[in-house]
Amino acid sequence: MSESVQNGYSFVHERCDVSDVNDNLVKNFTYKCVKVNPNRLYLNFSFISNGRIINDRDGQISVSSGFFRGNQYRKGPVEFKMPYCEGMNRKEFDIPNLLKDSNVQCPILKGVFYYGCNIEPNATNFPPFIPEGRWKLIIKFIVGSETAFSVNWYAKVVYPLPVTL
Repeated sequence: MSESVQNGYSFVHERCDVSDVNDNLVKNFTYKCVKVNPNRLYLNFSFISNGRIINDRDGQISVSSGFFRGNQYRKGPVEFKMPYCEGMNRKEFDIPNLLKDSNVQCPILKGVFYYGCNIEPNATNFPPFIPEGRWKLIIKFIVGSETAFSVNWYAKVVYPLPVTL
């Protein structure tokens, strides 16, 4: 993936939620999605780790997408996995900026309290030419072979209207 910045479209954030929380891997998981204005939505979360990720073999981040068609989200074109520790340092998909108000890093240690505040994906570090419409971004955090939790982010991809004089 390139490190270029795209500015052809923007996100209008709709909602977010967390699913598939595995109590064997994370304790006391709490989250809140806060809509601060019509276009801004933040995710805040906290948990105590019951598992550990010391290196790239211990955990993965799985990213997939859904495109809204026919009254439901259908599988979209984006789907990949990356090693957890490597993924935390990637510039694509705005990962370093997403976690700037967070203590989530590599390694993840058992029994440690982790939090993330004001998490909001920014379209500038996403691939160019994503079709306009409603999208669901699914980010799964995997420890070993089990999902610790999944974040589901819903947003519209909007291209600016051309200005004619």
